[in-house]
Amino acid sequence: MSTETKKEKKLRNYKIKKALLISGIALLAVQLVATVVFMVILSKVRIVPKDYVIMIDVLLVLILTVVTITQRWVLPGIITKIISLLLSVVLIVGSVYLNATYGAFKKATDINYTTTSLNVYVRADSKYEKLEDVKSEEFGIMKSLDRENTDEVVNKIQTEIDTTIKTKEYDDVQSLVKALYDKEVNVIILGTSHLGIIDSLDEFKDFKTFTKVIASYEMKKDIKNNDKKDDDYLNSDDVITLYLSGIDVDGPPTENRNSDVNIIMTLNTSTGQILLLNTPRDYYVPTSVSNGEPDKLTHAGCYGIDCSVETLEMLYGINIDYYIKLNFTGFKSIIDSLGGVDVYSEFEFTSQNVKGYHFVQGYNHMDGEAALVFSRERYSFPTGDNQRGKNQMAVVNAVVKKLASSELLKNYTEVLDSISSSMVTDMSMDEIARLVNIQLKKNISWDIVQFAVTGSNGNLPCYSLKSPNYVMIPNDDVVGQAKTYLKKIHDNERVVIE
Repeated sequence: MSTETKKEKKLRNYKIKKALLISGIALLAVQLVATVVFMVILSKVRIVPKDYVIMIDVLLVLILTVVTITQRWVLPGIITKIISLLLSVVLIVGSVYLNATYGAFKKATDINYTTTSLNVYVRADSKYEKLEDVKSEEFGIMKSLDRENTDEVVNKIQTEIDTTIKTKEYDDVQSLVKALYDKEVNVIILGTSHLGIIDSLDEFKDFKTFTKVIASYEMKKDIKNNDKKDDDYLNSDDVITLYLSGIDVDGPPTENRNSDVNIIMTLNTSTGQILLLNTPRDYYVPTSVSNGEPDKLTHAGCYGIDCSVETLEMLYGINIDYYIKLNFTGFKSIIDSLGGVDVYSEFEFTSQNVKGYHFVQGYNHMDGEAALVFSRERYSFPTGDNQRGKNQMAVVNAVVKKLASSELLKNYTEVLDSISSSMVTDMSMDEIARLVNIQLKKNISWDIVQFAVTGSNGNLPCYSLKSPNYVMIPNDDVVGQAKTYLKKIHDNERVVIE
């Protein structure tokens, strides 16, 4: 065999170096672009503390410089090429995750309105199919409840059919719907936010099949800023109070509906403690729109999320900084995207609401549907709604723990998509970023404690429903205990539930 000449060897080495140089430049270009994109997105998302961002930026620039310099040598160049390739992959994946995080947060925080749908109902067996058919009829409307939206709909109808319509006023939802059933009127205007109230009345269980909708209108209302003063009671930079509202609807979370889950979550970033305070849906309290007349807490959600927030602030004498509103469809999808959660049940029971669900005393691994059944159950317990509130907090506790664990990374983008599609919040991107910053800096291992206010059963009329119906009359001593716990966590004291 012929031996390789010096000239050929030199040419071969030259080609190898040239190939390595070209590949090195290509990898450098990819790394440079990946680095710049990652740094821009990292800065935009703002979830990483600034000092950490500076450190990351300096490290990335340093690595880029080293990779660039070492391309003149073969062996070091090969090593840094491998490092460059791996780092580029990490930066690209990191950019995708960061951008998904930013998109999810932005989607949830950009919604600054609530919606209320008002429908024109007639009896299903009637001949009426459109507004023109009822232009000579008397429209039943509510006298004061949701009157602003009702008047706007009346004006829209009159414009559409070019006729002034006659209206008849009723004091509450029940009397309005009864008038349609009794043929006192043949057409009514009713907001879908009150459907939860109708569903709770046995005499109108068939409302969906008894009626039909011949016109529908969606009304939007801007959510007012929940401004806080520096001298407000229980105000602290270390403490953030959130209101978690769960609405019983499969539609968008912007829709005003009964708030069936009412949990106040107070986080103290100094003590690392979270207090979950549950208030039963049927708690009999004055709302911010009822002029001192008691109503069920759940009904406050019919008048908007701000009404629920203000009502709970009145009850406990606190400021709620932000709300998070979630629909039940989203509740299920979030848990499913997390791969299920482990929820602690105080009792063994079989659901009386949905067949086929049995829960043991202790921890139960639940998917979204099972967690929803668990959260809704009350007939299996002697204390009814009180235990349901505790179970709801147990589910929230399980979800918080799962979100704070490494398990989140398995389906990160799916979890983010589920959260952003099913919830709305008045928290800004800056505030969310501040919370994440605190968690990253302090690496807090949260101590979560739970408390639920209780009361006695009653059968009384309320603001939204004038006929006697089931309510829970607050126990003033228990409410006072809740206020004590709230004050303690705001004063940086450890809360120990007695």
